[in-house]
Amino acid sequence: MHKNEYDLSFWINGTYSEEKAQEVFNKVKEDLLGFGVQIISEQKSELKKLAYEITYLRKHYTNGYFCTIIFDITDSQISNVKKEIDKMFKYSEDVVRYLVIENDVYTKFNRDFSEEKEEGEDAEENEEVTEEEVKEEVKEEEVEKTETPEEVKEEKEVVPEMTDEQLDDKIEEALK
Repeated sequence: MHKNEYDLSFWINGTYSEEKAQEVFNKVKEDLLGFGVQIISEQKSELKKLAYEITYLRKHYTNGYFCTIIFDITDSQISNVKKEIDKMFKYSEDVVRYLVIENDVYTKFNRDFSEEKEEGEDAEENEEVTEEEVKEEVKEEEVEKTETPEEVKEEKEVVPEMTDEQLDDKIEEALK
């Protein structure tokens, strides 16, 4: 079974106390574990001002606790887990906004790194890879794929040089 990495990001109601927000966060984690996911990392921030007002269930929110839980789940289970997350948050005043996305770049890089490690290609034991390193690696690959102006010039077709008279004759011929 192939597992993919997913990111659940959500805003907890900003009118809650720090303790109540922590309770909501812990409940979300427990529910996710109950759905059969393997939690990789988690982050709950302190109260933050939202970039814009969110209207949810006829209430207006300007503050919230931003939370992220990164988890692994098999391809066959993810649709059921997303449905359960929707049920969990749909009419809850605890969470005012949420999103579940697949971490494609990070997952791909992590798999490539694991394959290199198995093959023994300069991989160090227990090396942790941060998201910033993954993004930097992707940028470096993109830079390697782009051509420099010198390479473009080398690929241009060589056109024989013409005198001004020959050029004038070609232009007059084309205009006729």
